[in-house]
Order: sequence, then structure tokens, then C-alpha cells
Amino acid sequence: MKVITNGVVMLTVPAIAGKTYRVDYKNNLNDPAWTPLGGDRLAPSTTLAIHDDIGTQPQRFYRVLVLD
Repeated sequence: MKVITNGVVMLTVPAIAGKTYRVDYKNNLNDPAWTPLGGDRLAPSTTLAIHDDIGTQPQRFYRVLVLD
């Protein structure tokens, strides 16, 4: 799910409670590297909530990695 309000994107992704996740982003898929969105996150339940202030960016791409 993605909701954009005043430049803030709110994503909810399925997760495994107790697992650690990293969220990365790119503003353009042709960019050579992904940028971490904050630090690693511990999933508190079966969903992981992600908030990102994209400002005036017209789009942003995300990937969510399971670390353990």
C-alpha cells in the first residue's frame, strides 16, 4: 500500500515478526546504486510500516531486503 500526503510516502509491506529489514531507494532506476532509507528495521509484527518524505520528487523506487 502506498499513500502520498504532502510529500510523505507511507508504505506497508508484509514482514515476519522479529526479522530485520533494510529499506533502500532510488529516484531513478538507472541510478548506479541504491540509497539506504534510515537504519535497519526490526519488524514488530507481520507488517512493516515505512515512511519517507520525498518532498517534490515525482517518483521514488523502493526495495526491501531481509537481513536475517
